[in-house]
Amino acid sequence: MAEDGELIPQEPFGGLERRDFEEVMTALYEWAGSHPRAEEPIFFEMGRSYSPIEFSTEVAERTDIGMAFLEYIAFQSRRTETQPRTFIDRAILADRGE
Repeated sequence: MAEDGELIPQEPFGGLERRDFEEVMTALYEWAGSHPRAEEPIFFEMGRSYSPIEFSTEVAERTDIGMAFLEYIAFQSRRTETQPRTFIDRAILADRGE
């Protein structure tokens, strides 16, 4: 455990390779920045609400919720044999109505 009580993840990028983590973050920042409600809370998890911008920061800082998201992305990527950022790219297209 870290001094502030946070768990130190065993996998530094939630099961992703560094390159995939960087691509996921690029896509996540694009999603957050282009989201129609980028600074408004869009979901509630682990006792608080998150805007797209706040959520992308959580993932970048690899907090508990950020690591859970990265682990989910890594798992789904392996399961579906797709690139990890694919899931975020789909969200970007959905936000645009495509």
